[in-house]
Amino acid sequence: MTKRFFFFFFYLIVVALWVVAELLLFGKFGFYFQMEAEKYVSEANFILQNQHLSQGRYLFYLSTILIIALSISMKIGLYGAVLIIMIINLAGYLYFFKALKRVFKSRLPAFLVILFLLSFWPYQTWSLFLYTECLSYSVVMFLFSRLLLFEKMDLKFVGSTFFILTLVIISRPLGVLFVLPVLSFLFFHLTRGQKIFFYGVVILAFFLLGWVVQVVFTTTPDWNMQRA
Repeated sequence: MTKRFFFFFFYLIVVALWVVAELLLFGKFGFYFQMEAEKYVSEANFILQNQHLSQGRYLFYLSTILIIALSISMKIGLYGAVLIIMIINLAGYLYFFKALKRVFKSRLPAFLVILFLLSFWPYQTWSLFLYTECLSYSVVMFLFSRLLLFEKMDLKFVGSTFFILTLVIISRPLGVLFVLPVLSFLFFHLTRGQKIFFYGVVILAFFLLGWVVQVVFTTTPDWNMQRA
């Protein structure tokens, strides 16, 4: 009973730190629904009316667009969408804290890393914007944490890793750049026999990378992706 209490207690500290950081940032910056956010709100409304995307490039912003569409359909509006994205961000921090405890084998350095990220306002302020950056940063945190928590190469680990990687790709176009590093991580944990099948996956990954780059670089009229 005592062990379980302390387990939840330390996670509650992370929640408290996150809430304090969000309140301070909200007091300074507030929520932001203009400029870039307007594209995703418009696309969410288009999906609700037509049941498909208006352009293929929005596939790589799909997670944020679907959250906005869900919020609109549930009648909780844009504030509801931001709240959902913020909750995902909090979940990312909790999972990251779990991974950090494993790496450092101590809670104190894990708390210090969490505190640093939360206090770094150019990073954390995105959680108050209805932009794709917040969801992207959150799922990248999930992905990094999943790799840090690696124990053995089994179907559960590979399946969960590729699921999170897919979320990274559909959160922002440049998420596709995580494909090769993740495959490299997996490669160095495979047996010699498993590596034979792995080469086929790498070939598919290169085709995926080429396709995404082609779609994003040629269908974005309001931004030059080469600048990014």
